[in-house]
Amino acid sequence: MMLQQESTSPCVAFGCERANVTQVHIEFQRVQTWLFAVPRLRAMVGANALLGETLRVELPKLARETGHGWTLAPSSEAYPTADLNDPLQDHDDPAADAKAGILSRDGGHFEAQFASGAEAFADAAEHLLRTKLPGLRFRVSIGSEPRARSQAHLSTELPVLAPCEWTGRGLASAIVTRGNPNDRDYEERSVSLDVVAKENAGERAAKGSAHDVASLLSDKTKLKTLNRAQELKELVGNGYLALIHADGNGVGSSAGKTHSERATFFHKNRVLLRRAVQEAIDDACDKDIVGMDESPAPLVPLMLGGDDLLLVCRARISLPFVVKLCEKLDAIQKDRTGSKLTLGVGVVIAKQTIPIHRLHEVAEQLASSAKRRFRGLKEGEVKRSVVDWAVYSTSWVNDPEEVRRRDLATRQW
Repeated sequence: MMLQQESTSPCVAFGCERANVTQVHIEFQRVQTWLFAVPRLRAMVGANALLGETLRVELPKLARETGHGWTLAPSSEAYPTADLNDPLQDHDDPAADAKAGILSRDGGHFEAQFASGAEAFADAAEHLLRTKLPGLRFRVSIGSEPRARSQAHLSTELPVLAPCEWTGRGLASAIVTRGNPNDRDYEERSVSLDVVAKENAGERAAKGSAHDVASLLSDKTKLKTLNRAQELKELVGNGYLALIHADGNGVGSSAGKTHSERATFFHKNRVLLRRAVQEAIDDACDKDIVGMDESPAPLVPLMLGGDDLLLVCRARISLPFVVKLCEKLDAIQKDRTGSKLTLGVGVVIAKQTIPIHRLHEVAEQLASSAKRRFRGLKEGEVKRSVVDWAVYSTSWVNDPEEVRRRDLATRQW
């Protein structure tokens, strides 16, 4: 799973602060499957916006509500305050959250502790997730006990119930359009309400009014002044597409054991990554040809969570972007003692017609390869970020390890 766990574990792992406090832990699962369910750029951006807003805004808002049978229990531990160097300091203050009883709301995990009504909140949270994020898998635990949940299923086998034209799942319940009716590439499709919600969220993200981390950070960069592509074809034109997947190296082993230690560690890492991503995006926007009003921005962040980044861009800026990202990350940690955040990065470059879920699978493999190279650094070598990349000119992208073995054998022959 791409998103790095940032929450503290259930009570049994570290012990609750008080015997009468019960923690509720929610973990999003198979996020990438849900993110890429609609293979259109605006819908993918919208899916991430919905996910981030639900995790960071809707669930905390629900937990803080009174009169529904639950009461949050404030934490007395020393959580970190907002970092003044954080581009999103106004949106990430773990100490303020902990004083309200909310222990985590980042990295695909939500955790809060309750003086009463934990079961009632878990019921309400499950209903919220099924309403806001239909189709997303999640797991809810109360204390150390996972809750069993039922899944409702609506058959679409009857001929009168047409399926969504973009996903093949869900009922075609609304119409979405692309382009001008007088243009040759005008498109009109019958889609499910789930797709409509993602489309609308993607439009909000393009206008700068979404509240997920990727959208909030984009609004702090030069992307704010540029047009943002709504389709992959619009992003790359006749060129090649690059998908970048970056993930922190060996993060979990250094996180600490107490709630506050882990919160401090993960907060530092996500601030570091946000600062580096902000500068790398600005650098890419400066160097790419984006002077004309009709030219869209050269990249689109799809997801930013914890120490993970998922981004699509024009192929020609992909490796310079990664270099700038890693250089900035290293530079802002120059005076940091102890473990430093480094990245394992996978970059796949291919035609924009390749299904993006397949590009992501390959990018994950490449990132795993980079992480193995990082773990293979000899004792005494400087720990640094590592990138592995692959370029495909074919109509499909095969497993990079198989391709390399085959090409190596061919050259040796």
